[in-house]
Amino acid sequence: MKDNSMNAFRLLCCIFTVISLLLIGGSILTIILRGAESLPECLRSPNTRFALGLSIRTASISTLLCFLLAIPTSYILSQMPKK
Repeated sequence: MKDNSMNAFRLLCCIFTVISLLLIGGSILTIILRGAESLPECLRSPNTRFALGLSIRTASISTLLCFLLAIPTSYILSQMPKK
């Protein structure tokens, strides 16, 4: 029973991975095919630069918080007795 549930979980993970890659790849491909000529002009816009800077700062802070919470939690979980 455990082997079947593990195979189902792996299949579900593979399906979600493929869907995610298609969505991300499709978005990048759309930008490349339809928006490549207007990209330099768009990047010169102050609003676009502000939005990009804000996104990078937000992602950096989020990543730092995840590390600060995940590393001590993983250490504590690794020290717990196994059942």
